[in-house]
Amino acid sequence: ITLEAKGILEQKGEIKERVARVLAAELKELVHFHYYLKVLVVGIGNEKVTPDSLGPHTIDKVKITSHLFRIYDADGDFEMANVSGFSVEEYAYTCEKINACEQVGWIEVNVSCPNVHNGGMSFGTEPAAVEKVVKAVKAVTTKPIIIKLSPNVTDIVSIAKAAESAGADGISLINTLLGMRIDINRRQPVVANKMGGFSGSAIFPVAVRMVYQVYDAVKIPIIGMGGVSTAKDVIELMMAGATAVEVGAANLIDPCVCRDIINDLPEVMDKYGIENLHDIIGVAK
Repeated sequence: ITLEAKGILEQKGEIKERVARVLAAELKELVHFHYYLKVLVVGIGNEKVTPDSLGPHTIDKVKITSHLFRIYDADGDFEMANVSGFSVEEYAYTCEKINACEQVGWIEVNVSCPNVHNGGMSFGTEPAAVEKVVKAVKAVTTKPIIIKLSPNVTDIVSIAKAAESAGADGISLINTLLGMRIDINRRQPVVANKMGGFSGSAIFPVAVRMVYQVYDAVKIPIIGMGGVSTAKDVIELMMAGATAVEVGAANLIDPCVCRDIINDLPEVMDKYGIENLHDIIGVAK
C-alpha cells in the first residue's frame, strides 16, 4: 500500500502531519509532500486496479521497485509486501511482479479486507476460494506466502485449513471486523461505502480467540494481529498461538508504538517469568 503524502495535512490535520514526519525521520530520508511515502509496500485497496492502471496504486514493477529500495536502503532488512485483489488472476499477476523484487522477503496475501467492492471479502469467506488464490500465487512466486484471513466468518478454522492444504506458508489473522456508523445529523452512513473495516483495541479479544482456535488446527506459523497496542498484548497473542505479531491501527495513534512495544518487552517478560518468547507460543490450554 502506498500512501500519497501530498495533501496529508489538508485531509487529516496534525495527527497525520506527525505520522508523516516521524516516518520520514525513521526512514532517514527527507520525504517531500509531493512524493509517495512507502508505508507497507504495495497493495490494491478501494480502487479497481489493472495492469494498465496509473497513479499511486499502479502495480508496475518499476514503481514497486523504486518504493521498495527506498525502504530497503534505509533499514537494510527484507520487507513484507501486502497484496489484495479483485480476482484470482489479479492476485497472481501482482505476486508475480513482486516475486522479481529481491528486497521483498515474503508476501502477505490479503483475502479479507472488507473495504473493497466485491473483492477480498468474498475470497476470504469461502474455503474453496481461498484455496484457489493460494494455489494461483504459489504457482508464480518462490517467496513464502502468508494468507491474511478475515474474522467475518462463522468458521475460521475451516478457512485456515484450506489455506494450509493449498500450500500457504503461514497465516495472519485477524483483519478488521465489518463495522458501520451513522451520522445522526445527516441521517446517513458516516463512510461512503456504508460499511468498512472496524479496528483498534476493541477487536483484540476476537483476535485472541481466533488465533487460539487456528493454532490447534494447523501446523504452519500464525502471525497474530488485531487491536495490539502494548507488550502485554504481544505476550497474550503469542500464548494463544501466534509465532509473530503485527501492529496496525495503533500506529495511527502513536507512530512510535512498535518501537515502544519492543523496548517494553524485556520488562514484561521478566515480570511474568518468561525467558524466551518461543517458549510461550500456544501455551494457553
